[in-house]
Amino acid sequence: MEWHKRVFILAHYLKGRAHEFYTREVSGDPYHWRLKDFFTGLFNYCFPINFRMKQREKLNRCYQNDKSVREYIYELSELWNMIGDVRERQKVTRLWTGLSATIQTELWKKELNPESSSFREVKNVAEIIEIAHLVPTRDRDRRPKDKAPKGEVNSGDNPRGSKGDTPGRGNRNDQKRGNNRYPKHSSEPKAESSNKMAGTSRDPRPEGGKTKGASGGCQPEKMSVAE
Repeated sequence: MEWHKRVFILAHYLKGRAHEFYTREVSGDPYHWRLKDFFTGLFNYCFPINFRMKQREKLNRCYQNDKSVREYIYELSELWNMIGDVRERQKVTRLWTGLSATIQTELWKKELNPESSSFREVKNVAEIIEIAHLVPTRDRDRRPKDKAPKGEVNSGDNPRGSKGDTPGRGNRNDQKRGNNRYPKHSSEPKAESSNKMAGTSRDPRPEGGKTKGASGGCQPEKMSVAE
């Protein structure tokens, strides 16, 4: 397609303020307009004069923060496209200084430099560093914190059949051997035990001052000489 027909054909796809600009500024002689001049004039018509200055201020306040490296680069690219005429070294410096401190430290360890490294090198290495920092976190999340591995016993847990078992939960092996640590209480009646206590407290001598002899009969007590 010939260059002098491009703007005229492009006019069929314009809407809104872009079509308004074409009607006011270009339609009188569209064959003398080049695409570069047309887009420059269209940009200045649609946006205020200080638009680029505002975008530069926004670019200076743009940092990675909680965004991923790829999301941060995408946001920077939008601002650079809106500003236009941004040099490669300026892009590298802005990307480097806007990344998190952890990633910047790792970039220095990789022997990269914002004054000499290319934008592609800084971008690729920063993405690899970000992925590497996520690996330990994923490995720790796979294993539950409160679940102990096989063969280990959590502190405070009483293994089955160990000392200190509560009644009713004794070791089955002890019960088979007959070593019951908790014997049943005696079922002897209380009345019988009370009679035994009463019998031990009685006077061993019978009534009338008589005592039993060796043969089992009753013998009178010896009188004293005074009587």
